Amino acid sequence: SCYGSVIVYEEPLAAPLDTTFISIFSEFHSDTYFRYVRPMPTSIDLDIVQRFHKQDSSLLPTQFYDGSSHKAYLTPSRAWENWYCRSNLGKDQYQCHTLLPKFYDPANHVSETEIRRDATKGRGHYAVTDIPEGSFINADDSHIHLHMHRYQWEALNDFVEKFPDAQMYRDLKNFFESYGYENEPNGLSGWSVSIANNNTFT
Repeated sequence: SCYGSVIVYEEPLAAPLDTTFISIFSEFHSDTYFRYVRPMPTSIDLDIVQRFHKQDSSLLPTQFYDGSSHKAYLTPSRAWENWYCRSNLGKDQYQCHTLLPKFYDPANHVSETEIRRDATKGRGHYAVTDIPEGSFINADDSHIHLHMHRYQWEALNDFVEKFPDAQMYRDLKNFFESYGYENEPNGLSGWSVSIANNNTFT
């Protein structure tokens, strides 16, 4: 059978029993998957409040699990990444045999770019040196950005639809749509927009 997504996570508190767990999702674009990968701890905490069977009011519903611990489950360790890239499943995949080795080589990163203004086009983003094919350009975008998870993006869209006179919320939505990019199906789920990079306003 085929699975939509598989997530491996570690829970040291499970020792001396097995500390590695595997979450399997039958479909990638499923509500179950997207609820699992929500990065905001409070969203998981509220699920515990709303979905767990009611306990003795003097006791917490869980002893070792909450939103913050769940957030740690979302990113597999480097050890699991190495294992995957050596496995029969991962060894022939581009991200294992080409992308990772290239990314960690400084010679493959280029940041020599500039913004030039054009009377017709407005702003333009230009390279100031020759860029070899396959280079990573302005990789700072990967961490200098605002990210809105899928469920947050859906909530914003619903809010703007219900309250069309909420100008600043509509502007926020337009900002993401005009200058951002959607992260589907790989990487962060939702929308991201650079906040300190020349890529944004070109």
